[in-house]
Amino acid sequence: MLLLVYLFNLSFLGLLACLPARQVAGCWLREAYLFALLLLVAKTVVELPFVVSVATFFHKQSLLKYFPFFQPVHILYTIVSGLFGQFGKYEWKGRKVR
Repeated sequence: MLLLVYLFNLSFLGLLACLPARQVAGCWLREAYLFALLLLVAKTVVELPFVVSVATFFHKQSLLKYFPFFQPVHILYTIVSGLFGQFGKYEWKGRKVR
């Protein structure tokens, strides 16, 4: 499941790479924008019920208005943390991991 989420978020970077290229390598500007928007809407719709339930539990519903604006930040965070998480050693709950 984590790999699927990572690849989904990584697909946004692939689309961003296609946007400036316009028609190079089969990337069409308008379709790439529409597909990126469709993916962002799908991501938001899937994550929103979970975020609403967590915000309700912690009595932070007022922060939900920022949720759509932080979606791009979350995409970058997922990609960067997934990449750098493959390197180094750390200890968590008394257990050493790589």
